[in-house]
Amino acid sequence: MKKKVSVIVVTYNQRDSISRTLDHILSQRVDFPFEIVVGDDASADGTRAVCEEYARRYPEVVRLMPAAPNKGVTRNYFDCLESACGEYVADCAGDDYWIDPDKLAGQVAVLDSDQEIALVHTAWRTSAGETVCLDYPPVAGGRDVLLRLLRHDKPQPVHLCTAMYRRDAIMAEYTADREFFRSQCAEDLPIMAVLVARWKVAYMPQVTLCYSVGGDSVSNPARLSRAAGFYRASIGMTAALASRTGVSRRLIDPGLRKLGAYAMYLAIASGDPCAVDALDRTCSAVSLRLAFRTRVRRWLYGLKILMPVTDRERRR
Repeated sequence: MKKKVSVIVVTYNQRDSISRTLDHILSQRVDFPFEIVVGDDASADGTRAVCEEYARRYPEVVRLMPAAPNKGVTRNYFDCLESACGEYVADCAGDDYWIDPDKLAGQVAVLDSDQEIALVHTAWRTSAGETVCLDYPPVAGGRDVLLRLLRHDKPQPVHLCTAMYRRDAIMAEYTADREFFRSQCAEDLPIMAVLVARWKVAYMPQVTLCYSVGGDSVSNPARLSRAAGFYRASIGMTAALASRTGVSRRLIDPGLRKLGAYAMYLAIASGDPCAVDALDRTCSAVSLRLAFRTRVRRWLYGLKILMPVTDRERRR
């Protein structure tokens, strides 16, 4: 049966939360068929066994992607998207959950009502109790949202786990340059950016998502280095998306410099000179001149005047 909506759930080592995520999706009140496409990314904690049980219990709804070696979240997501058969796509991470049982129905109604709307998103709350409501009109052109996305404004301009979008719209972009999307450090910003750059965006003020915050700490050196790598890659991804969507770098470089400052802090704190050098190369490649204070920090580190903090100092 043709599905109206495909809900993508990517998960990795989330045995303790994946049931909650799937249960809340399954509790949606709809009058149309939908599917849940689950991509387990080679979990080692029993997450896959939980997903297999849901696929057995709900064979008409839950479809578990074949087992495969670990791909990373981006490739995992786009494999699920390629496999999805719904007219519209929504997603929910395996440690988040929807709290509005009418989320899918409401967003389908919006997309059905206007063929020029490619994405509809909502407010959300965090697991710490903070509610994030955005100052958007019900329907608008997407260029202002695009600028907020590429500047990395706070609060986050669109949370993809609250959103629903047209599959054919994103697939037209994706199939034209498949590796561009699959090689990025994240899946959400490229999807949101290319959609809002060319289509109208709708916003519903309802709170539909509980977003998990906290969790895995990046306080040890190896994790600090990985975190630095993620923010470094985000700089390159954002610059590439600005070029792809015709956004002037002058408008977004202040946001990129903030990313660069945080990436430099993480790289130096990790004590990994390769992380610092990689950030230098990325900034050079995208012609980003970091803020003066960040350049001074980098210079002092190069002179071994500014040293990484030790574990004992970090605890203080």
